[in-house]
Amino acid sequence: MVFIYENVDTSKDSKDFFYVTVYLSLFMLFIFLLENVFGVNNFVLSKSNFFSKPYLIVLSFLSHNGLQHFLFNIFSFLLFGLLLEKRIGSKNFLFLFFISGILINLFLPLSPYNAVIGVSGVVFFIIGMLSILRPFFVFYFNFIPIPLFFLSIIYAANDILNVFYPSNNVASLFHILGLIFGIIVGFYFRFLGYGDDIFKKNKNEKENDDLDFIVDDLVKKVDDKILEEKR
Repeated sequence: MVFIYENVDTSKDSKDFFYVTVYLSLFMLFIFLLENVFGVNNFVLSKSNFFSKPYLIVLSFLSHNGLQHFLFNIFSFLLFGLLLEKRIGSKNFLFLFFISGILINLFLPLSPYNAVIGVSGVVFFIIGMLSILRPFFVFYFNFIPIPLFFLSIIYAANDILNVFYPSNNVASLFHILGLIFGIIVGFYFRFLGYGDDIFKKNKNEKENDDLDFIVDDLVKKVDDKILEEKR
């Protein structure tokens, strides 16, 4: 498949590595500001405009319905997106971001929903990939360690329950689709060698410190940019 870049350098010393996750987040912020000018209804993908306004198949998953929706999705996108991007490379991540969002939205005419908006389906795609590539990477929620593969199970169970017993206006079916797509693609990338060696003991601490590295690296890039502009 042509979108695979097997020799992508995602090491800590790579000067060419950049975080497209951050740029995408800023772009979604820009679109969110536009929504407040032109009205959110112009950014929603619905069954009535699915064929008449095909550009909304992309624009809708870059948009959000309200500040709370935007902040929650962007936080999740940054948290999981940066981790996946560092593992598979920026080019692969950018390609999969748009492909997964488009594929998920293409299911709208077959779904029980009349309209959808938001990037959460893509976030679940990212979680699905990470649960295969980095299944034992641990997140801490309220000081409770939760491996990624178990976190994906919790999310899936919650959304499956919400499909049969809906309690809100969340498109849970699209979350499940994103998770399934992510798991499938995750197995493909694991076959290419992007996954953790789950049987290897005594891993180097630096290999398990991705989140700290990403934050430190982002701060360094900003500082370098400021110094460069001053010169």
